[in-house]
Amino acid sequence: MDDFCKLFHGAPSTGPTVKTYTFEDVVAALNQIVPYDWRGFWTERSPITAPARLSAALKAADGSSSTTQTPSDMMSGLAGMYHVAPPRSRSASY
Repeated sequence: MDDFCKLFHGAPSTGPTVKTYTFEDVVAALNQIVPYDWRGFWTERSPITAPARLSAALKAADGSSSTTQTPSDMMSGLAGMYHVAPPRSRSASY
């Protein structure tokens, strides 16, 4: 991990700067440290690129593949205590 951080983030000593990077940049840096199918590794594990895996994980976690939620009593109580609206139910489809 240290080698990756030094390679990927180890710029000359300067003040704070914003530097953009792509997935390809991360894969290339990882491959310089340890040659491997990093693209496949991260693509398989990322819920953004593998929505079927996310759906399966959600189903395994709570017996449902739906992400619709109703605020719990605790969340509603906290919302009242801090004078904010409780979280609304939300629904997402993958």
